[in-house]
Amino acid sequence: MKVLIMMLVISICALTACANSSDDELPHVSQIKVSTFGCRTRAISERITQLLGEHDKHAAMSLVEKSMLSGDCANLNAGDQVMVEDVTIDGLTRVRPIAGVVSYWTVSEVVDP
Repeated sequence: MKVLIMMLVISICALTACANSSDDELPHVSQIKVSTFGCRTRAISERITQLLGEHDKHAAMSLVEKSMLSGDCANLNAGDQVMVEDVTIDGLTRVRPIAGVVSYWTVSEVVDP
């Protein structure tokens, strides 16, 4: 479990936090480009991103692990079809797996525009 979480955190570390500049209508169907995770609340996703920006990978990994165990965050796999519901200027996107009812916040770079 820790290896998977570390891989997910590293994949996020490799991405920059630039905003999705497309003005496409929302919601729209898209797909996940890189296996990663998403969190039910924007606050948790922002906190993980903040910790990574501070180069505190251990704290970020701990928060991801805790959030995955509690169900606050979940895996998003490369190729998963999602409905893009919201995109923020600070680089987060809210997606909902097709046929799912729960939305997750993740970094915009892992979602096809």
